[in-house]
Amino acid sequence: MNKVAVFITILFSSGILSATEPDFCKDIPELSEKINQLQNKKELLGTAKTCFENLKENKEYTILLAKLYILDENYHYAKKILVEYYQKKSDCEIVGYIAYIDFMLGDSEALQESLSLCTEKSGFSEELKSRFLVIKSLAGESTVPDLKSVYPEDIRLVLALYNKQSSALGYTLRAKSGFGYTTNALSGSPLDSETSSGQASTLLDYDFGLGINKVLSQQFLLNIESGIKGTKFFNSEQKFSPDNLSSNTIVLSPGLEYKKDNLRGIIKYKFDTIFLNLDTEYQKAPIQFFEGHRMELYLNFSDNYTLFFGTGRRYFDEIVRGRREYDGGFGYFRTLAQNLNALFLLTTRYYNANSDGYDDLGHSALIKLEYKTPFQFGISQFLSFGFDNYINSAGYFMNGKKREDKLLRYNIEATYYISKYLEFYLAYTFSYRDSLIGKFDYIDHRILSGFSLNLKSEKNISDVSYKYEFEKRYYPLKSNESNLQNVMDILKENDSIQRGSQCKD
Repeated sequence: MNKVAVFITILFSSGILSATEPDFCKDIPELSEKINQLQNKKELLGTAKTCFENLKENKEYTILLAKLYILDENYHYAKKILVEYYQKKSDCEIVGYIAYIDFMLGDSEALQESLSLCTEKSGFSEELKSRFLVIKSLAGESTVPDLKSVYPEDIRLVLALYNKQSSALGYTLRAKSGFGYTTNALSGSPLDSETSSGQASTLLDYDFGLGINKVLSQQFLLNIESGIKGTKFFNSEQKFSPDNLSSNTIVLSPGLEYKKDNLRGIIKYKFDTIFLNLDTEYQKAPIQFFEGHRMELYLNFSDNYTLFFGTGRRYFDEIVRGRREYDGGFGYFRTLAQNLNALFLLTTRYYNANSDGYDDLGHSALIKLEYKTPFQFGISQFLSFGFDNYINSAGYFMNGKKREDKLLRYNIEATYYISKYLEFYLAYTFSYRDSLIGKFDYIDHRILSGFSLNLKSEKNISDVSYKYEFEKRYYPLKSNESNLQNVMDILKENDSIQRGSQCKD
């Protein structure tokens, strides 16, 4: 009887043991595979802790568990398991994580002790070298280092270091120009004129910009953006030819930025004006077709979400089209997979014009996908849909009819990254507008090819050593600052999303 009881006890004990040690706790590859299937921080930490008894002697497991405690901002437990491992097996990578935690805890005495444990840097990985250099620089012991690769946890430290050292004026310089062909140069023209046949043309498209910024404090940044962009059509064979719609747009926009934790806000004044290669009854080309004065507010929070609002006054050469503008929208940025990002935009607008016929209540939606391959090649594409309801236009454009426009646009652009600053691009855009007033319908196919140059004074993080999927989610290289810039760039490049289909893109 005693033998049976012992046998049952052994079975019961083994069952308890197997229940407390899941299959994924057998080794690090099994645990890594399990971890990569999870997203929630608490679930990640709880799953890794389950394997402590079985894997606590493993260095890779100790670092993984420390990473998850750091992600949970439980620095004391992270340091505890790291120190326990180091006391058994001295290792400089472990010391690097201990130093990181000492810095995050603001314990300068412990930090000095940690940094002194590994003074010989030979054999260090690039990530470990970067960690020691960044922490020493933030502690005021050295200048800004040249970094090749960093751990995911160190992204925030590197950005803090670069911001700390940005006392001089910063700048951004962009230049994008391409040559191409359009089947309908009148599509989306600011004149809002009736389209006709024979309006195909070769074209030159260009966009030049200069931005200057000054750090006022840890939270505030003053910047001024300026730019000129335009399109030159080469078809001038008709009385009213595509070349008449060759244009230049000038933009000047000073603004104040605020950054703290996961919140970023920008308030700016924006002046823009467009000149057309067109004669009028009163003046020779070029004419100033309109000028706008606006206040705009952008808010980015929780990394991925953006709200934006704008209001102002726009003065047209045609006085009846002068208007007060009110618009706003919502943007959402998401990383769908490695090197694959998506941006979603919803906007609405109301324009109160001098003439009731141009009063407009409009809405737009856009989705953009960006994919970068490992071979210096990227593809981006967007699909947008806009609807404009000229709410008081019955009988204004055509007897008995109210004007409503629907605009569909698709763009795909392939980019080859020649260098860090220079890109070659090839882009195709399809545009289709359907209006209740038939003369405003159009279809356009447009192709462009050229080069894009982007220079900036800010340093970039060259490479991040991601090992687990959760690191890509919680430590994205593309910060909320970049996400907000994406939204603003889309609005600048696609004016129909913000200004309605009667204004030029």
